[in-house]
Amino acid sequence: MFDFEDKTVIITGASRGIGLGAFMAFAKANAYVIGTATSKVGVDNLNKIISDNSFNGKAYQLDVTSDDSIKKFAEHVGSLTGKIVLVNNAGINGSGNILLRENDTDWENVINVNLNSIYKVTKPLIKPMLKAKWGRIINISSLYAHTGNSGSSGYSAAKAGVIAISKSLAHEIGSRNITVNTVAPGYIETDMTIGITGERKAAFLARIPVARLGKTEDIAAGLMYLASDQASYVTGETLNINGGIYMA
Repeated sequence: MFDFEDKTVIITGASRGIGLGAFMAFAKANAYVIGTATSKVGVDNLNKIISDNSFNGKAYQLDVTSDDSIKKFAEHVGSLTGKIVLVNNAGINGSGNILLRENDTDWENVINVNLNSIYKVTKPLIKPMLKAKWGRIINISSLYAHTGNSGSSGYSAAKAGVIAISKSLAHEIGSRNITVNTVAPGYIETDMTIGITGERKAAFLARIPVARLGKTEDIAAGLMYLASDQASYVTGETLNINGGIYMA
């Protein structure tokens, strides 16, 4: 059982799905949790969860595509001291169009949210990690970073880029006791997959060796390991949590 009582865990895109699952798991493990959401409603919901459960933490509004929003958030968290865990989870799906029908706006939005945000959110948090001589950075990628998928060229490219930037950063700051890793989820039960039913769902399950969709708790368990002191010798790695649908 992991305990994060002496750590601050920052999770972007924490108001739903994998982010919310991670937020709850770290909060229950005694971390001080900072969750972000794009909307005020999302922030209010997170703060209510914190209050109702007597968790230690706070929620902030953050648009990972806005330099002004990121600057304001960095001012909130840039003065943090102690051991910091950053989970870069914020992301969006692509338009679903094949490349021939993709438009520039949708492409650029997917790249900005899923890839450029990693650079922009992570950069201001490296300094307090260096000062503490301890840090954990975990970036959320995707199964599609490895396999690609029709109608997901931009999304797959961005998520593959997440793996690449994680490995490069791991080289840069590993000697400072800061690890950088990636988690690549497969098909997880969230509001993004709830519409998969009937024959389509059966087809998905037939491809997964463990014969079920993943749960947010499955992803949270991997995140908690990579964030722990026990994972101090793991960096630059991609943890594929996908029920065996892709085996690297």
